[in-house]
Amino acid sequence: LIRDESDYMSHRGEREVTVRMVARPGGGWSWSLGATMVDMGAVDRGAFGFDSLAPFGAAARTEVAALAGVGLDTRDDDGFPTSGVRVGLALRAAPAALDLNSSYAVADANFEGFAPLPGPFSPVLRAGLYGAVGEGEMPFDRRPALGGSDLLPGLERDRLRGDAAASASLLL
Repeated sequence: LIRDESDYMSHRGEREVTVRMVARPGGGWSWSLGATMVDMGAVDRGAFGFDSLAPFGAAARTEVAALAGVGLDTRDDDGFPTSGVRVGLALRAAPAALDLNSSYAVADANFEGFAPLPGPFSPVLRAGLYGAVGEGEMPFDRRPALGGSDLLPGLERDRLRGDAAASASLLL
């Protein structure tokens, strides 16, 4: 994946090269290992209301990171599931190299379960859990975050950031 774009946080010129090996041994299981290098412009004001986010770790930087993940997906349909589960665990670890003065790591886990309910219009109950924790001096845009239609509907994607994040949802 090679990407050059500006996103919702108003990065100035982001370029990312990621190499990832993904294995799907069957039964809905998958695992991945990879590495990424990101050359990112500074995050400016964007939707956060700060004149500059540089004091919060959002200055221009180049970083490398190792990526690892494992998942299980038994949903009956990717687009509109009515039964099954999706579970994932991901880790991103970046050493103190290039423009990073200290190393950091972020781990996140998620669970989604789907169950059909009796009644007209075939309702489906969706239960979701999400958690993330970071260690070290993480750049602003790498901190665990909440927001977006999957985690906190009504807030824009990744709107709330901190050293850790957790959410639970129950949707019909």
